[in-house]
Formats: sequence, structure tokens, C-alpha cells
Amino acid sequence: MILMDLHTHSNYSDGKNSIEQMVGVAIELGYTAIAITDHVWKSSDWIDDFSEHIYKVKKIFGNDIYVFSGLEAKVINLEGEIDAASNVESKVDFLLGSIHRIPFSGGYYSISKGILDSEQRIYENWITSFENLLKNPRVDIIAHPLAELKRFHIELSQKQKEEIAELLDTSGKIVEINVKHNVPDQDMIELLRIHKTKVVVSSDSHSIEDLKRFYPTLKNLYTLPLNFVTLSELTK
Repeated sequence: MILMDLHTHSNYSDGKNSIEQMVGVAIELGYTAIAITDHVWKSSDWIDDFSEHIYKVKKIFGNDIYVFSGLEAKVINLEGEIDAASNVESKVDFLLGSIHRIPFSGGYYSISKGILDSEQRIYENWITSFENLLKNPRVDIIAHPLAELKRFHIELSQKQKEEIAELLDTSGKIVEINVKHNVPDQDMIELLRIHKTKVVVSSDSHSIEDLKRFYPTLKNLYTLPLNFVTLSELTK
């Protein structure tokens, strides 16, 4: 079994540990590949240092594990634009696109700040931004899909799930099964299996403790009969 974790964070953003520490624990756990995918913003001024740092780490650990560089960029509007400077994709192996806050025209929905709307309207704005994220050519992997709806306790019908699965499949993006947020759900995973959509299981770890804690679940998910992205596809 080839185990990969393509969504982890270091202390370059909100992670607790260094890149070396994260990679070291991944080796101990028996991973074939790991990606460090720190959160990025258009204002981030550390990308060059990050890219160079991972290049050095690849040289150090190259015989023990494949180390990939990545960035997680968040959707900032209904058009599916991401919060990342225009040239960052040339400095890393791949970009993860995610929705952390559901946008609407002029702002974002927030449970904590009381900025709410009807479930139907929230869903409509989410699906608009999600469809446009899937069309964004800068993005390689869709991170924790549907987690944002889960936070708003929005239940999807089977028809909606089937429509979303179709969108994911036709997008050509790699779809992440996220252990930390436990998304997508079993129904959606089954639809991804039926569509033979390219998927990866990732932990979304922010510390070496997370890597260890999420490892058993991640390993178990990799036993499912899914169309997992291969190492050769990532390194070509």
C-alpha cells in the first residue's frame, strides 16, 4: 500500500512544527510521500523562503520519502478567485484550493459574527463559488470539499450530492478526502468511486501530534476501492 498525505501545515503558517519535524514523523509512520501545504495569502512574503526550504529538505530526505511543496489558497469571492499572488504556482509543486468562508456579493457568511441567511441562499452562493473554484486553472487539488456546508449544518439531498459529484469528476481536479474534517461523507465517497474520480486521502495536520493521531484513519481509507492519484502522476 502506498500512503501519501498531501495536505499538512508547518510553522510557515499556522502549524506548530517545522518542515523537518513533519517530514521526520511521516517517515516514522511509513509514508511514501508527504506534502507541506501551508496557508497562503496574497500578502504572503515568505513563499521564496518556503520553496527553497522544501528544496533543501527534499535533498536531505530524498531516499526515505517523496517531499512535495504546496500551498493552500482560499476562495475570496463568488468568481472562485483564490487568495494567492499570481506567480506562486510556479514556486511549488501544486496548489490546494479551498473554501473556508462562504462568500456572497460583498462579504462572507459567518456563524460567529451573526452574518447569516436562509439555508437555500447560503447553498446557492456556496455552489456558485465552488463551481468557479473547480474551473480555476491555478488549482490542482480541491481541499476538504463540503466542510464549509457542514459547519452551517446544511444537509444535502441525494440529488445535490450527485450533481456535486458530477461537477467534481468533470473538473479534472484531484479531490481530497479530508480526515480532520471528515469530509466528504460516505455517500459522496461512494459517488466518487462510481465516477472513478481521482482522489487523495489527506490529514490536514497542523502538528506532528496530528500526523500520528490521524494516521490510522488515513491508512484505513486508503484500503477503499477508489481511484487514488498515483505517485507517478504527481511526479511527471
